[in-house]
Amino acid sequence: MKNGSVRGLSVVAFELEVVGYTIALAYCLHQGLPFSAFGELAFLLVQAHRLDPAELMTLAQMTLLPPARMVGGYCAVARTILAGQIDPILFEALYVTELSPEEAESVTGGYGKSISHVIIGLKTVKGTKQLKLDPTIYDALIKEKVAVGDVIYIEANSGAVKRVGRSDAFATEFDLEADEYVPLPKGEVHKKKEIVQDVTLHDLDAANARPQGGQDILSLMGQMMKPRKTEITDKLRQEINKVVNRYIDEGVAELVPGVLFIDEVHMLDMECFSYLNRALESSLSSIVIFATNRGFCNVRGTDMNRPHGIPVDLLDRLVIIRTQTYDVADMIKILALRANVEDLVIDDESLAYLGDIGLQASLRHAVQLLSPSSIMAKMNGRDNIYKADIEEVKALYMDAKSSARLLQAQQEKYIS
Repeated sequence: MKNGSVRGLSVVAFELEVVGYTIALAYCLHQGLPFSAFGELAFLLVQAHRLDPAELMTLAQMTLLPPARMVGGYCAVARTILAGQIDPILFEALYVTELSPEEAESVTGGYGKSISHVIIGLKTVKGTKQLKLDPTIYDALIKEKVAVGDVIYIEANSGAVKRVGRSDAFATEFDLEADEYVPLPKGEVHKKKEIVQDVTLHDLDAANARPQGGQDILSLMGQMMKPRKTEITDKLRQEINKVVNRYIDEGVAELVPGVLFIDEVHMLDMECFSYLNRALESSLSSIVIFATNRGFCNVRGTDMNRPHGIPVDLLDRLVIIRTQTYDVADMIKILALRANVEDLVIDDESLAYLGDIGLQASLRHAVQLLSPSSIMAKMNGRDNIYKADIEEVKALYMDAKSSARLLQAQQEKYIS
């Protein structure tokens, strides 16, 4: 995975019992493995049992065809930018043209006027340049709240404006100001700078599904109307994939593989499994990890009894990891770590007793007895947890297996 040679791999992490392997695996991956010189692993954890099939279908569409939020594309492009401090005289002319002259008839055909162009001056250490800009850039200048003496960047290709700060030549203008002062840009006004941008395939899909901008009447009316949800079609996804593949071949972009971690995978229905099966065939497919603790069970919504509740055609694609149960020594180590995290003081005898409880019941039940045992020790006037405290708490609370045996023995006393 670190070398980038693994793509489209599907794994099932199969637990024999509730020991926390899958959550531990998800935690380790989510901490950030360095998959690229630009950033870390793109990771998404999904709890299948918290979503209904329709929501899971939507999630699968967003993530795996192409694997949108899972595959991060880091695009490094040498863009032409214009950098400099706003020249006071020329920038004042910008406001003059806004109030009078440089206007044109409104595209709506009414009596209103619209900005036809913007005249702006940029100054660097090496010189000054006067520019005539598109009116859409004027909107970006207003949005960034650009004023006389500000240092800005204007991207020539897209017209994006970035306000860096206030020129340090105006640092003595006020005794106290919250603005950030930056030095006058060096070099020429017109230069090229490499900009690395982190984008996902879903960002590209969403941006192309509903493009913004335009000065015609339809575009203006569309901007004023309430935005509506736009469908991302398969055709659009295929076109985006072609563009991304071309950028990768040209060396402009780097594809960073991601991981989609689906816990409780047996809660997915047949429709979701079919979609995942098709999505994994994509050339841009991410790494998918399924987690379950089920043996043979029915696929949700069907009468088909399959291993782990997963259809056989999808199961053939998977690499299955079989986990092993903890022994007493492993449980004692985990309990000691948990006690250390909760700032609890416990002796070796008590840890060994909790380890035996975990072996008989479950590790989770043993961990849950730590906090009540600490409260019991404080009620007895001590900070240290002793075996007697754990025995007293154990007599108060039952584990799931003991409760099931009790219900089985006394089932005639309960309403069924």
